[in-house]
Amino acid sequence: MAGKGISFAFQFTGNKELQQILDGLPVKIRKTVMRRAMSRGADSVLNKMQMNLVPHEESGLLSDSLGVKMIQYKSGATVAVIGPRTGFKRMYHGKMRNPLNYAHLVEYGTFQHMIHPLTKTVLIIGRSFKRAVIHPGSKPVAFMRRAWQSKRAKALQIIGFEVRKGIERLVRKQRKTARASAKALRI
Repeated sequence: MAGKGISFAFQFTGNKELQQILDGLPVKIRKTVMRRAMSRGADSVLNKMQMNLVPHEESGLLSDSLGVKMIQYKSGATVAVIGPRTGFKRMYHGKMRNPLNYAHLVEYGTFQHMIHPLTKTVLIIGRSFKRAVIHPGSKPVAFMRRAWQSKRAKALQIIGFEVRKGIERLVRKQRKTARASAKALRI
């Protein structure tokens, strides 16, 4: 996912005890817990983005290209990037389309502008030849911003729930390992 989308940042806050437990975990375990939690939280935003696009799309390619990419840093920080993914170039009406190149234009819209031919001296539009045409522009769809604004609280709630669930899973695993090692010592 290139830098043509929008990015939102938030720090996991809320339950201070949960944050302290996360900070106390080894980085590798924290990464595992946060990766799963962030992925589940990002899915709700992703689904809303795709629903926001349905009535506006011609080819459906932009909606198909939307996805979540997880980035984890050595510090243990986990980032979910939601937007058009790379590798979704497809032919549409004889032209190659790459949603990564036009998602921002759909999100923010475009102003009225002149279109000039790139390689030839005239543009062929229908049965007429033109040296330049005025494009009327397009209205913004804001599918990314609206999805984030409407699903932000739900995503944070899911992340908190999944972090708790992940920590509980680790505690159960540790207990099971401790029981097994205690049992092995008794034998």
